[in-house]
Amino acid sequence: MPRRQASKTSGRRSAPRDTVKYPRLDQAMAMMFTSQLKLAERQAASEERWLTLERRVDQVMAVLEEHSRILEHHGRILEALPDAIQKRIGFGPPGVRETHP
Repeated sequence: MPRRQASKTSGRRSAPRDTVKYPRLDQAMAMMFTSQLKLAERQAASEERWLTLERRVDQVMAVLEEHSRILEHHGRILEALPDAIQKRIGFGPPGVRETHP
């Protein structure tokens, strides 16, 4: 069995090249991962806020639609009011006078 030759670094085991040669690279990568995590958290929070706003807009739209229906109904009542008043006080066509209860 052949013998292993001794390492040229006098028997010491060297650290991986990237960490020895590029220590700032590790720091930069750690900062990048931290920044990506923060960005993902912000995006999730923004998405949640957006969904909340959409739900609130839907609620407001539902209320506005209901108010529109109510206003249309009241509009019809107000359009009929002059005729109802004329009938009630006797200014309608002859013979159509309503009596008080």
